Amino acid sequence: MFDDRIVSVSAHSSVAENPMYGRHGDVDTASAVLKFASGAVATLLCGRRMGWRQETRMEVHGTEGSESTDVAATGSRTHRLDGHEEQGEPFTSAMTRFKESYLNETDEFVRLVLGAESTSPPRQCLAALQVALAAEESVRTGRTVEIA
Repeated sequence: MFDDRIVSVSAHSSVAENPMYGRHGDVDTASAVLKFASGAVATLLCGRRMGWRQETRMEVHGTEGSESTDVAATGSRTHRLDGHEEQGEPFTSAMTRFKESYLNETDEFVRLVLGAESTSPPRQCLAALQVALAAEESVRTGRTVEIA
């Protein structure tokens, strides 16, 4: 979202609704707090069976404001727009929730196979991997993990 380095991760997860995920070493609910070098903080929430189904969002709070993502503005969540309530259909699967993401991922793969340059610079990919590994360690140990 902005050019800042993540310096620590504190993550938690559980199998809150479907034991099948636990049997396969996975979870259905997770959260993480990311701290950036600038002092900004991001909160990530993921859940396969939250009230909105397949919910994922990110919020970044800094000294000059906040940003948040909402990949798809539909779902069963009620929104207040100009004093009116609006309700969409719930997501029924990861495929319906993340359809555009899957299509973009496939398009990028085909572009790479055809010889195009990646839109994801290797340095950024490595940084994302370091954050993911730190999140796994944090879940496993119950501690905040610093990223060098």
